Order: sequence, then structure tokens, then C-alpha cells
Amino acid sequence: MIIYYDTHKTNVACKRVIGLPGDKVELQENVVYVNDVAVNQVLLSRDEFDHVPDDNGLGEQIALEALQGATYLVTFTPGAIEASTFGPVVVSPDEYFILGDHRDNSYDSRFIGSIARDQIKGRVIYGARSLAE
Repeated sequence: MIIYYDTHKTNVACKRVIGLPGDKVELQENVVYVNDVAVNQVLLSRDEFDHVPDDNGLGEQIALEALQGATYLVTFTPGAIEASTFGPVVVSPDEYFILGDHRDNSYDSRFIGSIARDQIKGRVIYGARSLAE
């Protein structure tokens, strides 16, 4: 699920909910684990994204992750930031663990902690194109 959240009641950003209340969440070298189960991640060829301008900072790796019946593109550079390995943490009651798809440049729950339900503003209904297109 992709949501909007407001970290300091002044900024709106688009992140994915990775962990629900009570879930155990961790990352090991950019692989996400929820309740000790790895989120399916398939590395894609970086060449497929050569049309993306360098200033977008995609990172060296692009992967397709499957979570909760949906797939998402994520980007990262192995070892670029300490937070590529994180946790484990257990999400507090009434809170949610959010994670950005551009892992090297995302102000998400690895940095701000879990967010409260009232910080979730809505669901993105139109986003990145499907790989099937």
C-alpha cells in the first residue's frame, strides 16, 4: 500500500506502509524482512533505466519488490548508507512502519520511527507504470 504521510505536520511525502502494528521489521543489505520473512526482490538490469537523468540519483541497483499482492520498483546503491541494514524493530500499537522506494534518499521510519495512524493522509491511486505496460 502506498500512503501519504506528514512527518512534522508541514511536509507531505509518498511512502509505502511496510509494517503494521505488532509487525517485526528489518532490512539486511536492502532486503526487507517482515516478521522474519524476506520480501520478494528481483534485481533488474540498470540498463533498462538509462533514460532516467543522472540527477534523479536512481542508484546502482533497481529491483522489483512484491508485497501484499502488489509490485514496486525500488532503487539503492549497495553499502551507500548505514540504514541499508536496519533493525529489527517491532512496530508499536497504532503505528505504522513506512519505507521509501528510493532507499538511499528517503526520510522514512528508519530515521523518524514509526508514524501514527493520523499521519496517514490517503492512498496513491495513480503511480508508477506497471512493468506489464
